[in-house]
Amino acid sequence: MRRLFVLFGAGALACAFGSAAARAAGNPHGSAEPAPIASGFVPFEGAPFIHVLVPGPPPNFFGNNVDPNVITDFNGLTALAYLGGTATDGAGHEYFMQVDVRAYQGTYVSADGTRHRGTFGFV
Repeated sequence: MRRLFVLFGAGALACAFGSAAARAAGNPHGSAEPAPIASGFVPFEGAPFIHVLVPGPPPNFFGNNVDPNVITDFNGLTALAYLGGTATDGAGHEYFMQVDVRAYQGTYVSADGTRHRGTFGFV
């Protein structure tokens, strides 16, 4: 459970940062925020819905052949890496770690229907 919280909490933070960066860049034509994919899941009770398909065995994951895209109406390049290993905290406790890292660059239709070009990261 903690692993899912760390993994998807970090992803949500990265998406929020990307959205804030798009707003800060300023857009005279409306919102530059991309529309997320409709699919996804709630990682644990009380958590927000995460718009991402995670590879792995069902029923906890979506299978091994999933689309890495998290942006609706996206045309461009996607890079992804799945990293795993161990991490040690300041008190010397060791934890198993899995990280899903994705980067996107290309054109997309934003939530308000306008076309944009952008670069996004998902951790």
